[in-house]
Amino acid sequence: MLIEFKTDKSLQEVLENFEKIAEEQNFSTLGEFKMHEILKEKGNYIENKFYIIELCNPKYAQQMLTLNPSISPYLPCRVSVYTKEDGTFISTILPTKIMESIGSDNGKEIAEEMETLILEMMKKALN
Repeated sequence: MLIEFKTDKSLQEVLENFEKIAEEQNFSTLGEFKMHEILKEKGNYIENKFYIIELCNPKYAQQMLTLNPSISPYLPCRVSVYTKEDGTFISTILPTKIMESIGSDNGKEIAEEMETLILEMMKKALN
């Protein structure tokens, strides 16, 4: 259900690349959560940095919600950029696997198209 790519690039470089590429593909960043900072503010320090980016492509969102309103709890799409001991990572939950988890093929083609686009964006962010 989850796909993860690793790079030797800095977290900041991957974040900046991804956000630029997402904008070029008509995705809006609805939110960016710095989980390491949120946890620290609550007294729960973690060493690694975790950014969760919430994305929306209005065209795909409109199509998916029209065809399959049950998908709404899974929106907006999320991509995470984070560090671990061995590098920087970017990951997401695959839209096609989300469709499988709700047991519906209604909107499957759109999920496949979105998945291809999101994976391409993630890979480009690492180059």
